[in-house]
Amino acid sequence: MSDEPKDVLMKDLFTKKYSYFFVNKHQKDPCLYLVNNLTGRACLFDLGEIHSLSGRNLLKVDTVFISHTHMDHFIGFDDLLRINIPSFKLKTLVGPKGIADQVYHRIASYSWNLLEKDQVQFLVKEITSNEVKTFLLSNTTGFIPQPVNASKDISSGLSYPVLSLDNQDEIYAVILDHGIDSIGYLYKTASKFKVDTSKLESLGASQGKWIGELISKVESAQFEDYINVELKDGTYSRMKVETLYHRILEVIPPRSFGYITDFYFSESNLKKLKSLFYGVDLLFSESTFMDEDYKKARLKKHLTTRQAALIGSALKVDKMNIFHFSRSYPDEKMVETEFNQFFDRFKTLDSSRLDHLIQEELQRIKE
Repeated sequence: MSDEPKDVLMKDLFTKKYSYFFVNKHQKDPCLYLVNNLTGRACLFDLGEIHSLSGRNLLKVDTVFISHTHMDHFIGFDDLLRINIPSFKLKTLVGPKGIADQVYHRIASYSWNLLEKDQVQFLVKEITSNEVKTFLLSNTTGFIPQPVNASKDISSGLSYPVLSLDNQDEIYAVILDHGIDSIGYLYKTASKFKVDTSKLESLGASQGKWIGELISKVESAQFEDYINVELKDGTYSRMKVETLYHRILEVIPPRSFGYITDFYFSESNLKKLKSLFYGVDLLFSESTFMDEDYKKARLKKHLTTRQAALIGSALKVDKMNIFHFSRSYPDEKMVETEFNQFFDRFKTLDSSRLDHLIQEELQRIKE
């Protein structure tokens, strides 16, 4: 039986292929759990306290995306580490500059004399302003970060993924300003393909295993290959993958969501957000303070409900899911209600009116 809180429910993300939930209430530590229901593999966005996450679900996690390493975003690392000691499975962590050393020091605070070779390993990727560095931390080498390969030059911008998953989903990133680097992540699903049944009919072909082979070859760009197509009369016709791709397949466009937290409302951060998250299908965004506390939000380098709504509207986001509320409010519903009022109003405005409100807000927080 799962030991997650009874009021935590998995929600479908785009399709039933993906499900997600926030591990904690929105006034507690951030941690977004995303699972691929087809593969059973999961990832976390931030790693706050995770005591309520069941061991079964935690063992599914193979990748963790850390925005920054303030305690409320990274305190759960030891729980992830401990449950995976017997598994011999490589875990991947992605985060800001310096996270490899931070992971090393967390692990090095324990004694590890009884482990087998390479029993505990982490692949750590550090995102800086001009490159992504990759390190391997293994108990065999005392968990000292070992550079894995040449760093990835991103000085011209993050126009390609910082990580590609086995299922061809991709993760992009941008560095936001929280007084320290705070990484915002864009998760983009792979393009998928399905058969147009009417075109299959005109081809005179039958449904069969060959369709799965065709889609597999298309997804791996093997367009010059040939496959045997099963026809309705029971015979087979050898056809080129490229020909079949154009004749019977439809492309299902990729979907995307953004995860952004712990940054303040500024022109610089807004510019970075627009460069990566414009038009995302869903945006998970912090909304830490209510509007009346805008001065406190600026001091703590967080967003207000108004500012989160302005950002979502500027990014042309249809759906937003806010989290990471201040514990100073007696009820998190207060924050959600105020945000929804702002977002419902702002997202209907034309760009010139919205830009005017953004400039007003930028001026207000300077005063």
